[in-house]
Amino acid sequence: MKNKLSIVTFMMVAFIALSFTLQNTNQKTANVDQTQGVYCFINCQPVDEYETVFFLKIKTVWTNGQINTIDEIRDMLIKKANKKGIAYDALIYDGDVGATAVKFK
Repeated sequence: MKNKLSIVTFMMVAFIALSFTLQNTNQKTANVDQTQGVYCFINCQPVDEYETVFFLKIKTVWTNGQINTIDEIRDMLIKKANKKGIAYDALIYDGDVGATAVKFK
């Protein structure tokens, strides 16, 4: 009887430990590169807490009748953000609308 109780206790502890492990592996994270000292989040959101500093609108993703690459759009947004002269850590690209400049807490 004592042996069965210890096995059941062990299994309960193992089950609880496994459930905590599975919860932690469910998080989705990625490494984000910096461009010109700015973290650029494209089709994703930062995991770390942040505050919005300002929003940048882009009028078009077309130049001379050709669609710009994501690198060209990113560089345009960084240039436009730097012209504001307001400190920020990252840009979160919101699709064809623009980007949100943020500062991490």
